[in-house]
Amino acid sequence: MITIQLPEPRPLEELRKSNKPILRNPPRKKSKRRKKAKAKRQRIERCTFEQTPIGYLIKHECPIEWQFINDVKLTGGLTITADFLESFSYMSDNPIFRTERFRRALVDFREYGYVTPNKKEFDVDDELRLIKDRLRHIKRLEQ
Repeated sequence: MITIQLPEPRPLEELRKSNKPILRNPPRKKSKRRKKAKAKRQRIERCTFEQTPIGYLIKHECPIEWQFINDVKLTGGLTITADFLESFSYMSDNPIFRTERFRRALVDFREYGYVTPNKKEFDVDDELRLIKDRLRHIKRLEQ
């Protein structure tokens, strides 16, 4: 077994400045606060009427009204506005235009117009599901 002999302790007065023991932790350096970069405003691109929530709803739930709106847009050169859609919905007997979903989409269109952050993307699976639902609805009406 190995024995190690430790030096005898000396009084603190005998120690030189360089040999003094560290009695407390040295003060920490203050770290500089990192400046946050300003968040860049996200640019939202203009979308077509079919990609707005109200256009998507009309296209998939109301095909007859959709065709009428497209005919008016092409022949009259009319731009579709929220006021036009609201008056059009009051004239139509379609129950879709009385739903809360349509009203929320109309409010979105009135607020953002064609530059909406709630853009509806074209998805093939959703398109197929909507076509199947429409066919099932037509079969139920025929029975």
